[in-house]
Order: sequence, then structure tokens, then C-alpha cells
Amino acid sequence: MIPDSSLPSAPYLRIRKTPSIAKVFCGSLLAVTLAAIPSTNALAGTLLAESYYYNAGGLPSWSYPDTTPPTKLTDGVTGDAANWYNGDFVLWNTDNGAPSITFDFSEKSSLESFSIFCLANGDAGIAPPPSITLTDVATSQSYTFILDPNSFGAADAHWVSFDLPEPLQTNELILTALLPEGGWLGVSEVSFQSIPEPSSLSLIGAVIFGGLLRTSCRSRIMIWNHKDSQSC
Repeated sequence: MIPDSSLPSAPYLRIRKTPSIAKVFCGSLLAVTLAAIPSTNALAGTLLAESYYYNAGGLPSWSYPDTTPPTKLTDGVTGDAANWYNGDFVLWNTDNGAPSITFDFSEKSSLESFSIFCLANGDAGIAPPPSITLTDVATSQSYTFILDPNSFGAADAHWVSFDLPEPLQTNELILTALLPEGGWLGVSEVSFQSIPEPSSLSLIGAVIFGGLLRTSCRSRIMIWNHKDSQSC
């Protein structure tokens, strides 16, 4: 039998899975939270020095000085061993004494480790420091770290990193280094790392919570007729 097209078609039900308000909200929360979470490096807690200055007896060489005010050691620019003389490195020798630098931080932080970008160039008589000492200004607590001279090539420049045996609560510290015997010492960057703040770690919990709620949804039943439709 051929159906009469003039007759209205029988209504039918169609069940469609659609996002609920909770799902849309949690999806937005997830996106915003993901955008707010810092990278792995940021979670490592790079501790930026607000400023630093050289102490008497530890000034750089007049031939290879820092800027005024000093910024070379924290400007993010690492030097090149082959072109060490281009101004990226700060150098010391026996004329002015070994490095002694005070770093000021904006607030007290829990220092976990630090890194220093050192230079070695045998032809120029430049070598990394035999040792580096960090001292908390407030408590005079200090830690000394020994560098392995064999970790540098004849013409080399790279990061050397050290972990403190325990976190150091500080907002001001002094970095001192020994001069290599009969030579020059060159540094272009000093970086400090702190333990991540609990507020940063809580963002990860927010992502997990948002992801769980994201599974929530409701069913919408659409009733369709020949000429119109309504939802419930």
C-alpha cells in the first residue's frame, strides 16, 4: 500500500545525548585550569633575584665587567665559549679577587638548588671555579660545592647544577667562588630553583576534579512531529 502523503506522519521519539550545564561548565573549568598550570620548568620554581651586587674584594675584572646596575648574571643570556670576549661573560682574576655576590629576592623562599653557567678556555687561561659556596645572610648557614674540572673541555661553556642537602629558607644569600689557580674565572648566568608553592600544586587537583565532573551529562528527549517539534 502506498502511504497517503497528506496524512501527518506518526510522531516518534529520538533520544539524544547532549552536554549538561555541569559538563559545559566543567569543560570550561578544565580548559582554563590547563591554561593556568605552569610548565614543568615553572613548577620547578625558578627563583628570580630582584637584584644583586658585588661585595668588596669580589669585584669583576675591569676588562670584563658587569653592567651598571649589574644584570648580566640574571638576564637569561648564556655566553659562547668561542666568543667569550663579546661581553656576555663576567670575568674575575687575582687583580680584584674571587667572586663575592649578594643576591636579593623579593620574598623569603625555600631554595632547593642552583645552577651556574661557567666558562673554560685553555688558550685564554680561563677555567671554572674549583668550588662555590652559598651563604644565607640572615643565619650565616652555608654550603660548599666542588666542581669537577674534567667536566669541561678545552674550550667549553655550560651549566653546572647543584642540589642543596636540605631546603634553605632565604630572601638574601651570598655566592662566593674560588679562583682557579693562576687563571681567570668566567660566568654568564646564575639561576636559583625553589620548591613549588602549594597553590601551584593545587591547580593539578582542580584539573582532576574538573575531569571527573566532566563525565556528567543528561539525556534530552526530542519529540518530532511532521510540522513542529518540542523538547522536554
